[in-house]
Amino acid sequence: MIPMASAASLEELNTQFNDYYSQGRYQEALMAGLEARKTAEETYGNDDPHVAAAIENLALLSAAQSKYEDAFALYRQSRDIYEKKYGHEHPAVAAVLHSMGKLYFQQAKYEEAEINYKEAIKIYEHTPEVNSIPLSDAFFDMGELYYFQGKFIEAEIPYEEALRIREAAYGKYDTRMSEIIEKLYDLYLVGKKYTKAESLCKQDVEICERTYLEDHPYISRARARLGEVYYLQGKYSQAVSSYKSALAMDKKMLKDHPHVADVSEQLAKVYRAMGRTRDADALDKEAKRIRGE
Repeated sequence: MIPMASAASLEELNTQFNDYYSQGRYQEALMAGLEARKTAEETYGNDDPHVAAAIENLALLSAAQSKYEDAFALYRQSRDIYEKKYGHEHPAVAAVLHSMGKLYFQQAKYEEAEINYKEAIKIYEHTPEVNSIPLSDAFFDMGELYYFQGKFIEAEIPYEEALRIREAAYGKYDTRMSEIIEKLYDLYLVGKKYTKAESLCKQDVEICERTYLEDHPYISRARARLGEVYYLQGKYSQAVSSYKSALAMDKKMLKDHPHVADVSEQLAKVYRAMGRTRDADALDKEAKRIRGE
């Protein structure tokens, strides 16, 4: 039987570690982390998942201080303990592999990062009873890996999978969709997949309007994006409507901010495409006034 005092002490030490780590107090976090590992080993034995979890914390701390070799060594120790206890196909193993992948990505070791991400995703997909959010996060990071390397076609699928999983977990109009929507929107524009981009923009507008006050920068930005994708498809009337609503909100919130000038020029571009030169000239003139040109 595990002494209750020891288990409570370990929990307290882990809480201390998390508090110190989040505050950037790394030396104090190290002391708490080392003590947590010692307590876990004395309470549960060296090859117990509690020890692996304590080692993961120490790896996270090493990574935060750019001590990458130490971090990798600690992550491998943690992974080995989990594998000995649970086998390779377990979410705890996947979580460590995911963390190692992120660490490789930080060092621009993209091939190694991809290998670890793929293995983590494979394990998560074989354990469907586990919370799906870690799988979504792994897909998102895979998308980030490809996106950062300019592999835009490859990035689409993992981003789409991440979005699909989060929508199933949180609902289509939760704010946690926005991060992925922004990435996919950029990719769809690059690939000229305007119908898909339009659908995402409409979803993002709905998310922002449900989440924020009536006048909020995120709402105006989402409406301006929708205006852009309408313009690219030649849907000029819809583009005008979206840009005008974004511009009205920006003027109310930002007055003569340079962003107001940017949206004015975007709307002017639509007017020129429609042959409304006088309206376009007026907006361009206003943009120059704001910029002091």
